[in-house]
Amino acid sequence: MIILKAASPLDKFFLTDSIENVETPNFPPVFPGETFAFHAVYTAPDASYLKEKCRAVLESDVGCGTLYSVEHVPVRTTHYPDSYDDNYISYTPGLFPDVMNEISGQDHLYAPQTGVNMLRAEIKIPEDTKSGSYSAALTVISEETGKETAVTVRINVLPEILPKQKTVVMQWLHADCIAERYGLEALSDTHFEYIKKYVRRAVENGINALLTPVFTPPLDTEIGGERLTVQLVGVNITDGKISFDYTLLDRWIDMAIDCGVEYFEIAHLFTQWGAHHAPKIIANKDGETVRLFGWETDALSDEYVSFIRQFLTELIAHMKSRGLDKKCIFHISDEPSEKDAESYRNAVASVRDVLDGYIVADALSDVSYYEDGTCRCPIPSTDHAKKFLKEIPEGLWVYYCCSQSVNVSNRFIAMSLARTRIIGLQMWKYKAAGFLHWGYNFYNSQHSRYKVDPYICTDADYFAPAGDAFSVYPGDGGDAVPSLRLRAFYEALCDIRALEAVENRFGRDAALACLMEEKYGELTFESYPKNGDYLLKVRENIGEMLQNR
Repeated sequence: MIILKAASPLDKFFLTDSIENVETPNFPPVFPGETFAFHAVYTAPDASYLKEKCRAVLESDVGCGTLYSVEHVPVRTTHYPDSYDDNYISYTPGLFPDVMNEISGQDHLYAPQTGVNMLRAEIKIPEDTKSGSYSAALTVISEETGKETAVTVRINVLPEILPKQKTVVMQWLHADCIAERYGLEALSDTHFEYIKKYVRRAVENGINALLTPVFTPPLDTEIGGERLTVQLVGVNITDGKISFDYTLLDRWIDMAIDCGVEYFEIAHLFTQWGAHHAPKIIANKDGETVRLFGWETDALSDEYVSFIRQFLTELIAHMKSRGLDKKCIFHISDEPSEKDAESYRNAVASVRDVLDGYIVADALSDVSYYEDGTCRCPIPSTDHAKKFLKEIPEGLWVYYCCSQSVNVSNRFIAMSLARTRIIGLQMWKYKAAGFLHWGYNFYNSQHSRYKVDPYICTDADYFAPAGDAFSVYPGDGGDAVPSLRLRAFYEALCDIRALEAVENRFGRDAALACLMEEKYGELTFESYPKNGDYLLKVRENIGEMLQNR
């Protein structure tokens, strides 16, 4: 006999967990246009030999249901040995649930004799759904005995549509990693097809800004090394005169808009960690392909400064002709430190007038760059946000990466989904306008010295805690396979929109009351309830507010 239980969409289950300890929560109401999700576990303790072969079917009387088998990946780096807290689900290397493989009712599954396997069920609620109570049924059918085991969950739908997402979300797509993973020619037709699948998956999960490699992004690259060229803008030099070809860039833009992208991040104009050099730029010079600039180029050399100013002037004119110039987000250099202050400030100064009136945003955590006007749109890490909020009390952008491993939210595989999702409530409370993360699909080692298989090497070969480098896995035919962490972050973005719905109708104080700070304490980026039940309760409060007032 197969045993099946429904669980919270914030619960993760290890292969060795006991189904006896699984509790089914009261699921909070959802908005039309939102996705209702729940997790389930199943086991067959009476199986004759190790497992029982079965199938799973998801049915609902509202919306379209999709079922995923949650697969486990090896995690050897759960946390930094000298930088962690007590809010990880495990500190021991092992197999952790993360990969969401979509399945149909015809796919074969195995209910293990000991421990559990895990499913994720999602029902997309149509925007025209009337408020009321609906249901979803998950049935597991033994292929050996024909017996069925089912769980039914209630879906309460609210009377108004979830507001449109306003938060700008950037999570860097690495086009070179897609080409190298699948053995494709960079920027070929097939490469574009695969990129489009990755972009579409990103947009489905709230990522509405796309890193656009006008030149190969100078990110996570060993000094003196280089990554596969994915330069979209052609550079032609004839008799000393420079011109630009936007054919590939326009193709990229058309593809992105078709997927629903709203903003275009122009790849960094100078190298990472201080803006000391120019990025790799390839040109056709009098009929010969040459590397025009790179690590050998000083960032402030007359030749490069003249080039980049001409390029930006013409790029902005081209984007303006398409009505997209104000949808561009420009970057100077990623994560300049205090020791890089002079080079970063000089790099900014070299193009400031050309970019006047446009968003120029960089990940940095030294507030002096904002105070002296060097960076007008700083993106501090969440553990440094507090000092920036004194200067920018509304509209701050924030980020996290591998270094944010203590107290604050993050998306390491060894963290709970609640810890990943709490960022939404935090961003809403502090009126954050945007969010940045560096690794949507980074499938390389540290500094991109070599490729890694993310299904096997989840820590970029001891670069960072597992999961930091990517949120999607490379599937067959260019399919971007989602992770539980990707979904949890998208649910965080939906939490922002849900609170905005209350705020729009009843005011900010009413929305703040949904957070129950008088009971749980002040919600900050570094202090928050650790239990996933809190997030479900907040959504329950939101539902009650909208249904009963």
